[in-house]
Amino acid sequence: MKKILILMILILLIALIGGVFWYQNIKKENQEVHYHAGFIVYLDGKKHDFSALKYMHIEPCNEEENHQEDDQEEKAHLHDQIGDVVHVHRQGALWKDLFQNINFKFKDPASVNGYINGKEEKNILSKEIVPYESVIIIEGDIKNIDLNKYVSKSHMQEVEEKSESCGS
Repeated sequence: MKKILILMILILLIALIGGVFWYQNIKKENQEVHYHAGFIVYLDGKKHDFSALKYMHIEPCNEEENHQEDDQEEKAHLHDQIGDVVHVHRQGALWKDLFQNINFKFKDPASVNGYINGKEEKNILSKEIVPYESVIIIEGDIKNIDLNKYVSKSHMQEVEEKSESCGS
């Protein structure tokens, strides 16, 4: 009888611990992610403008409309014809996710250089997008590019405050 009671308590304890881990995992998966980062892209020494409508993420603002969110597109995208601040809605979004989602292809992704705070970062396109970080991405000629001129945190915060796309 004593062994059965100990076994039942042990099973109950294991179930309780398993339930806690399961709940934490579900909570983490459903945790809302929304942050911003800045970027500038230079192609052969010229700054590329990503503010065109063709690069923008457009979504319905009516909450009653039933629409499916595309997980890939939600990872990283642009809004409101602002071409230097990325909106991130999924954990683990990479810089290459942004460029995939806006249908922008580098001629030779292996030759792309990245800089964060003036320091070169290898494989920048495979780096995770970090909140309020500002990067410079360069393909081709690097001459005459000021590696200390970044998108400012204050600019990113202004974009957050005036986002027109349903607060995203």
